[in-house]
Amino acid sequence: MIFFDWDDTLFPTTELFHRWKMPKSPGGSLPHLSSRHETALQKWRDALYAYLQQACSLSDHVTIVTASKPGWVQYCIDKFVPQIKPLFEAEGGPVIMYATEAVDKDTLSDLQSFNSRPVQHRKTFFTEEEFDSEQTMQKLSAMIGALAEAHFKRPGHYWQNLLSIGDMTYERDALHELAFRHCGQCSWSKTLLVPSEPALSEITLRLQFSRLMLPKYVHFDGNFAMDLQAAADPIITIAETLNMPKLKKTNISRHAWGRSVTPDDTASMSALEELKFSLSNLLTARRAREAGVLWLDDLDTDEREFESDGEPDED
Repeated sequence: MIFFDWDDTLFPTTELFHRWKMPKSPGGSLPHLSSRHETALQKWRDALYAYLQQACSLSDHVTIVTASKPGWVQYCIDKFVPQIKPLFEAEGGPVIMYATEAVDKDTLSDLQSFNSRPVQHRKTFFTEEEFDSEQTMQKLSAMIGALAEAHFKRPGHYWQNLLSIGDMTYERDALHELAFRHCGQCSWSKTLLVPSEPALSEITLRLQFSRLMLPKYVHFDGNFAMDLQAAADPIITIAETLNMPKLKKTNISRHAWGRSVTPDDTASMSALEELKFSLSNLLTARRAREAGVLWLDDLDTDEREFESDGEPDED
């Protein structure tokens, strides 16, 4: 099961509504954009479509969990990226779940009281810690709803591979709770915390990079919790977490995580093609290994096949 946050994870909310001052009301048309802005917006649209398409090819249970008001995601899609509508309408396409609708106030109050924090009037006053707890519980309730829907579609199936990508700690903490409470100790919980308030060029490059990496995240055998907000170098963090040393050598711009200036388009495309080629080699090596064939290309050490004595087989 794959869970995505919406605002500033898939959709450039900060850029469009705070920096570009786009209208948030449903009625009316969008103001005229300069050719530079329109070009940048189209690159993001293409990247988002390809990213969601990749996610749906890896899982029949892709869910966008958002804390925004009901109808917000649909408004954003209608106004800014209508070409992704067919993905949501197709069987097995992404599902939108609003966290505020997933839990009623009484249940939320009970969940908060369970934390036993020393605040008397919880419904009218929240500390920062309690607000974070409320957001986490709402996200958790939405994820539980998605899990229940998945069980309904495939009764008796055991969901053990859970991935969440978002720009707030709420998604990460909620997924860990979901795995612990409802999926058992044998489940794998995988979380990526990405930088918040990205520029449009940042989120576009991040989606392009993550589209190539999604299969590696999904097929990784184990748990991980990558905080790419705090990481000194996100690429190194990802490479070390997934045991992919060659990833460190790729020329992917750290602009995807707000660590550098906007790169040249040609350089970005070249780096992405290099990464795509490298990942293709890794996939070929894995398939060869599974077929019992030794693969001696220049690959990551974790993809090499060795005999028990540590020496490559002569064949």
